[in-house]
Amino acid sequence: MFPKTWRFRLGVVCLLAVLAAIAFSYFAPAPDTSPIVKESDYAIAKKYPFNRRYFYPIDQNDLGLEYRRTEDWVGRLILPTEEELAARPQEEDWVWFEVYTTPRELRRLVGRKLRLSWLPRIQKQQWVDRVTTDIAFTPKALKAEESGVVVPHRLDGRSGVGPLMSLAGARPANDVIVGFSEVEASEWELGHPQLLELAEFPILVPERFYGLVKLEKALPDDSELPTNCPGGQPCGAEFFEVRHYNPKTQAFDGRLETIRIPQVPSSNSGRYFSTPRDLVKSPAGEAGWYIYGAIAQNGYFTVTALKPRALMQLKPDQIIRDRKAAEKYLTTGNWQDTPEQRGQISQILISSSSDAETTWKIGDRALLIHLFGGIGGENGDLVLAGTVTGHFAFGMAEVVKSEFTGEPEFKITYEQVYAQNGQGIISGKHSWSNYMGHLQRGWLGSRPVSDILVKFRPLDDYEFNEILFSPLKELDFELGVMTARYRTGNGTGISTVSPWASCVQDSSQGLYIAIQDLQAQIENTESARAWLDGHPRGPETERLAALRKLGHTLEAALTPQGVVRKDWQHNAAVEVLSATSASPAQNPFIEEENLSSAILSWRSMLPRNGHDNYAEIFLNSGAELWFLRTNQVGGNNPDMYPLAPTHLFGDVPILSKIPRRIVAGILFLPTWRELALTLALLLIYGGYALWLGTQTKFLQWRPVRWPGIRLLVAFFICFFSPALWEEFVFRLILLPHPGETVSVARWIGAVALSIVLFVIYHPLAAKTFYPRGNPVFFSKTFWVLAGLLGLVCSLAYLLTSSIWAAVIIHWLATATWLYGLGGYQRLEKGAQVEAD
Repeated sequence: MFPKTWRFRLGVVCLLAVLAAIAFSYFAPAPDTSPIVKESDYAIAKKYPFNRRYFYPIDQNDLGLEYRRTEDWVGRLILPTEEELAARPQEEDWVWFEVYTTPRELRRLVGRKLRLSWLPRIQKQQWVDRVTTDIAFTPKALKAEESGVVVPHRLDGRSGVGPLMSLAGARPANDVIVGFSEVEASEWELGHPQLLELAEFPILVPERFYGLVKLEKALPDDSELPTNCPGGQPCGAEFFEVRHYNPKTQAFDGRLETIRIPQVPSSNSGRYFSTPRDLVKSPAGEAGWYIYGAIAQNGYFTVTALKPRALMQLKPDQIIRDRKAAEKYLTTGNWQDTPEQRGQISQILISSSSDAETTWKIGDRALLIHLFGGIGGENGDLVLAGTVTGHFAFGMAEVVKSEFTGEPEFKITYEQVYAQNGQGIISGKHSWSNYMGHLQRGWLGSRPVSDILVKFRPLDDYEFNEILFSPLKELDFELGVMTARYRTGNGTGISTVSPWASCVQDSSQGLYIAIQDLQAQIENTESARAWLDGHPRGPETERLAALRKLGHTLEAALTPQGVVRKDWQHNAAVEVLSATSASPAQNPFIEEENLSSAILSWRSMLPRNGHDNYAEIFLNSGAELWFLRTNQVGGNNPDMYPLAPTHLFGDVPILSKIPRRIVAGILFLPTWRELALTLALLLIYGGYALWLGTQTKFLQWRPVRWPGIRLLVAFFICFFSPALWEEFVFRLILLPHPGETVSVARWIGAVALSIVLFVIYHPLAAKTFYPRGNPVFFSKTFWVLAGLLGLVCSLAYLLTSSIWAAVIIHWLATATWLYGLGGYQRLEKGAQVEAD
């Protein structure tokens, strides 16, 4: 019987320890060290007048040429009472809309309260039904509310809650401000419409007006200074003298105005999301600031959100054209020295075009990949094992003409699949100014952010025989559905982060569904198929072919080994059915909360992984990538510093890559086709090994004469040691996973290194802890056979992406040698020599 050496025991113990560490890091919830609180950060903020709606008069006239409306229509959503809903039983998803701004010809509607609903053609689409749900709070939702999480408690117990109603009821108060442009007014009475009907999801905005200014100086006044702020006393001034941008001179020499940028209160954790301290000195404001807000009761324009103009200008700080340099920037350069970059912004463009600066023009649209990092400092984020998780999202970007300067600039919206939280950040479509720039709950001043704008021609719209197909709009729509589900927790009242459902998981699910849906739409549209058949070499056909290729690549990344999560598959089928069939799809969206679901979507589990993987895919597909980077931008907050988001166990090369390789290689079994390939490789190796071994008399037919049970047990042990643990070390850890983006040369180098170490390991073991291997492990024939075995196992791993293929080859080859071809007897001789 194969002896149970300490090498075997150590291998098993190490394997179990690594697997346990992975399981804990991925699936165990992070310990919550914060105290249980009764009051949310949102509730704390609402105590301050500048965070209350009454502080800003409703009926504000246009503020002159220095200000513009954030959207054509801006207003506050008001949740209807149950009595108001009962009075209109025939109407479905609707809310009240208190009008703040309108197109100029409808200014008389400012201050009115109108009903807001969907256009009939939108209402009839089945997606409204799928995200309309009855809400009954679970104990988990109630417990979350008690601990300071903002949940939609006004919706608890209601039935038929649709996407508009869930948006209006997302917070405890009616303070959700939205904007939109595509709307139709109807049900006119005495010259005033009573109903506004939407054609698309409204956008969350911080306030009604915005302007472009240069901060001239702070206006300190002891009676006006806030009493609490980061960095200690004295606090920074809240009032600033600003110069407006003058379109005629194209400079900041317009009207001089005094505005207020208030110091927001701290959160329960002691963090300040923003501060006006030293804001005038911020390098991010050298090109000016977009200020968002409204006139307060005291007559001053009070800022609720900031946006650095320089970040939105199409002026990259660096253009990377070399492919290797682009890969290096993505993997290491993007987040390099993040703490030292505090307060800085940057733009990096990756493009092979010689005139990359001019290829982005007004009207161009791009997919946005968003990732934020962590907060360092005394009240910073909890960091476990070097892992800073961060947050992931998709969004959309468009190159538009600035209303102030006339120059091209980026207009960015986020589709935030966001769990309930203490700040009252709502899952939904956000403008950049609301999600990033909001002083009270935006991330501009507190977290480092990487926004990648992906310009890829196959993502542009397609028109076949006057039928329009839009990949970006399809993704935007699917993410809108996903965000609506998150607002209600699918009826439970709470959405939380877990290994199987999170921002990156469900954003990826939206992407997967959009790919499936778009392909089905084209395949089921006869005129589109006819157009493509008639133009086999047309530019649109080639673009569509590239889109399909991209879809297959993205699908492969989202569905490892071709296995799709059952809930993703179900939800995609429901979406495709409703989009391509006239009959309604009655099946609701589902979500499986189990370990197998997490395993099947492991590649999209950590935000940094999702961000980098998607960027690599688009880079390899030939897309242009424009990176917009911010690092705790704005006023000076000395109490915190930015932390880069990381892979598991941080960004130490070995520690961060090994867990991903282990998960990638060990969690999926080879398919039947891959098992057949494994068998073929084993036969090739076995044929050569038998020829060489018999020629050198290293191999001889000498089967061990043991009882069947004993031989079976020994055969089984051989699977674990040496096969499993040696493949674990020499292939799984040392070799890049086939899913990693590495060059052929690097892969060959890694294989060569693993083979050399694999061969050297055996004589070293014979000289140290495994003397029974002497002199067998010093045989030149053994070295050749071991090296060839390492090569074959590496090929099996490369071709199947599963370490189990390599383990099977190693196991069967070693067991055959030990118990059939004289290996056991040779090792026994070594043991006897050692004993003598």
